[in-house]
Amino acid sequence: MFSVYYKSIVFSICFVYNNRKKVRFEGGIMHHQEINSNSGHFSGTYFENTDFDFHFHNSYELIYVTEGALIIEIGGLSITVNKDEFFLISPCVAHSLKAADKYKCFINIFPKDYINVFFSENMEKLYFHFTPDADTLEMYLQEMYNKHSNKIKKYLVISCLYSICQSALMSKPSLQSMTKDSNFLFNVNKIISEKFKTDIKRKDIADMLHYDEHYFSNMFSKNFNMNFREYLNIIRISYAKNLLWHSNMNITEIALESGFKSIRNFNSVFKAQTGMIPTKYKKEKTHETIFAAYE
Repeated sequence: MFSVYYKSIVFSICFVYNNRKKVRFEGGIMHHQEINSNSGHFSGTYFENTDFDFHFHNSYELIYVTEGALIIEIGGLSITVNKDEFFLISPCVAHSLKAADKYKCFINIFPKDYINVFFSENMEKLYFHFTPDADTLEMYLQEMYNKHSNKIKKYLVISCLYSICQSALMSKPSLQSMTKDSNFLFNVNKIISEKFKTDIKRKDIADMLHYDEHYFSNMFSKNFNMNFREYLNIIRISYAKNLLWHSNMNITEIALESGFKSIRNFNSVFKAQTGMIPTKYKKEKTHETIFAAYE
């Protein structure tokens, strides 16, 4: 634990150490942030001058810059976010962060379930970039990190997030709707995140999105730089690793829960991605520290 004194308010925050699985993306690397996809909680993190390569997760990401400025690459654009500005990124949207100047910021990660109404009405938007009104900012600073019981805290967080969403819509924010490729990425990631535990196949998703399977395969390779099975296994192994760290399930249960039909196939894919079998990985891997207490 550490404390940050900002505008006469003391925040107690834990760093979130995100484990990322590397995914090739537009000639570089894109990461699947498995912790931020699988936690199902609200988390608060404080960063200073930290760069993040291209990554995606199945949760919303809210960034509030308290000092300096950072650059967010998203949807083919490079956007500078300055002091006292918010930047809200939709789930499953690839983005990167880097320092434009020395910066300090808070980053909140939370599932779309926290703001379901807003999500359903704005799911085609990649992001919102805006300056919050004074009342919303004060609520954010005062309520997000105050100590309450978990049940009360969750309701306060949801209330604050909806105020932030309202502020975003009322302030005529800078935003961008999805391009063809970003829309494809979003829809595929959304379906896979919901169906990866099942026996989902490439043709199933092609049919859901009304694509010819051959066309879908080409689009998938273009956007992900790998085939469907490789990507599906990355998501499944990401989920399995989270269960290895944070559950008491045995290896067979984890394999089946993660979408694998057999322990043999699970062990083979797991070793190919991590360089070790699941039992060894569980023993050697240290636990992440997560500030995420509100279920």
